[in-house]
Amino acid sequence: MAFLIRTIAVAKSGREISRDRSLETDELVVGRAPDCDIHLPDLTVDLRHLKLTDTGEGVLHASSLGELPFGLDGTETDQADIDPDNGATIIVGPAKLEISRAGNDDGSEKSIADAKAPIQIIISQSKKAAPSMDPAAGFGLAGALPSKRGMAWAFAASILILLLSVPIVTHLARDTTSQTQAMAGQSTDQVLFDSAWNSGQLSLAHHDLEDNCEACHTQPFVSVQDSACLTCHEELGDHASAPRLAQGMAPLPASEAWQWAVAQTLGQEGPGSCTSCHLEHEGNVRQQAATQEFCADCH
Repeated sequence: MAFLIRTIAVAKSGREISRDRSLETDELVVGRAPDCDIHLPDLTVDLRHLKLTDTGEGVLHASSLGELPFGLDGTETDQADIDPDNGATIIVGPAKLEISRAGNDDGSEKSIADAKAPIQIIISQSKKAAPSMDPAAGFGLAGALPSKRGMAWAFAASILILLLSVPIVTHLARDTTSQTQAMAGQSTDQVLFDSAWNSGQLSLAHHDLEDNCEACHTQPFVSVQDSACLTCHEELGDHASAPRLAQGMAPLPASEAWQWAVAQTLGQEGPGSCTSCHLEHEGNVRQQAATQEFCADCH
């Protein structure tokens, strides 16, 4: 009996790729073994899963060669007779085998010439199958785990929550003695993971305070205040009174004024505060004395 076997695959772009081959034989073996007439490389398919045999009367006899059944027109069975003129659909693992008489795909009445036409078997992927014909499909952890993108976002969120929540919780849960030591400028290690919040190294002048953030950052989620600076630098005093500094400063550009407005809602003191000129966390370098040009930027 002559068989026309057409294999249809779908590329990643969605384009169908079709390959035809002809075979003259009285029986076809379908299975996972490479020497099968119809090779289906999937672990859900037996090495020799199904045999299609010509009964000599234009009818194919389908029989299972192992313990696994096959699907036939929506039902599972291990033995069946198939009339190619009427057509039938066999499901084996992830593959769909559509059996018909070549030239009689439209279901019209067959002629004498059609009766001698080869039997056509169109192999495509079943709708219930996975998108790929990977032999390990269904037997690995990939199907049971979230996607790589989902896992990446989950791990990123976990790390972010960990670095944000642990310092906050350990800060709020400290005992009174530890809080008093921190306010007095003494180092304490009861706040965990606080180094994850560090934006850079302190200057050489403040290097001794690197393990004691609360010497300057006296309130959680509030920018450094002038009062914290004057705790150590009280002998310096103000360069000038706050109203005089404000009067001597040039008007701020609209964009910079907007930035200051946002910063002040988050606890940042306005222009003229210590931190508006004396910046920290700029690296392990010596702080340079302000030049006349530095002063002239504002005055």
